[in-house]
Amino acid sequence: MMENGNWCILRTAAPSTLRLMESLVSAGFDAWTPTVTLSRRLPRSRKRVQYPVPLVSRFVFARADRIDDLVRLAATERKAQPAFSVFRYMGGYPLISDRNLEPLRTAEQREKPKEDRRAFAKGEAVRLAEGAFAGMSGIVELAKGSHVLVCFPGWRIPIKIEAFHLRPDVAKVGTPSRARLARPADERNEAAPKTVAGLVPTEQVQ
Repeated sequence: MMENGNWCILRTAAPSTLRLMESLVSAGFDAWTPTVTLSRRLPRSRKRVQYPVPLVSRFVFARADRIDDLVRLAATERKAQPAFSVFRYMGGYPLISDRNLEPLRTAEQREKPKEDRRAFAKGEAVRLAEGAFAGMSGIVELAKGSHVLVCFPGWRIPIKIEAFHLRPDVAKVGTPSRARLARPADERNEAAPKTVAGLVPTEQVQ
């Protein structure tokens, strides 16, 4: 059974990566590819211009609940989108889960200019996107610069985490009490979360 959190993989020519994503979104599809913004100086000028580039050229990810529509669209000769195909392997369409796309989302967040990064507010529910504690939810205690202090249920002090490792969490998370935030001095050495990389297909549809 296909899960709503799964994505299929679309392939296109390298120069068409962003145009494919944008045209699919305009057509009502949920499509995404990790994108960063670069800048360059104009010839014979001190003025700089910014422009987007894909982190993973040639690949776009689209929600798999409309994979049949995407297969039909890819086979259509005249369409608003640049030419693309739905990635196929051993007679089926490999699907990628939300969790296995997190390393790419983290890389995208890390490369964003500070002013464009997601800002978290005190009291906001967040979750760790990847690493040994991926999926753990907590409450923002303090956001300062590129780091966020997060209170996790069962942990006695807030943990300092780089903001690009966090995502908003729609689930309700209880804020740790002040008593639980107190912690003996000899217990304050916490291990940093480890990162996990790589995409692993979680399902394949025929």
